[in-house]
Amino acid sequence: MRAQVTAVVDDIRATMRAAGYADGYYRLILQSYPSPIPGGESFRLNQNDSDRMFKDGCPFNDRDADWAAYTLVPKIGDMVKAVAGARGTDYLDLREALAGHEVCSLGTEQVGQGGPDPREHEWFRFLDYVNTQGTLEESMHPNAHGQRAMAACLGLVAAAAPGRWSCTQDWFGDGDPSRMRIRPAA
Repeated sequence: MRAQVTAVVDDIRATMRAAGYADGYYRLILQSYPSPIPGGESFRLNQNDSDRMFKDGCPFNDRDADWAAYTLVPKIGDMVKAVAGARGTDYLDLREALAGHEVCSLGTEQVGQGGPDPREHEWFRFLDYVNTQGTLEESMHPNAHGQRAMAACLGLVAAAAPGRWSCTQDWFGDGDPSRMRIRPAA
């Protein structure tokens, strides 16, 4: 994947140059991906509860959830950060940006027919294997709340000095996905 991400950055730069823009005329910001599921300890239902899979739509065991949240997502983020450094772009770390609002996360629930409430609902589309909430391709991707949160993060980085940034929720807010904050990334 690193070679492919690097090639995309190079292609974007080539396209911008062909359109008459020098590298210093714009900012290119690479961002990582937020974790769509929490670690197993943060699921709202125990993995031995049959409702976890069949009613709650969380067909993940704790071990796999831990691997995804604590190994896979960080490795992807580290790879994107390395490409950003090698290609001279800014970097936005979104790994923890939607924490507490992942699919199946303790303290949240799926968006229901009553409509979304950003304080109570997941900020990702649940795993849709029966095509009930949209297409299968949209499963496990940020929903409207998650997109608003990520847009707020990107806006904060665009207004900040070039560099490496990490975005998190402003926990002093009211669950509004537009209330995010950034800090320098490690």
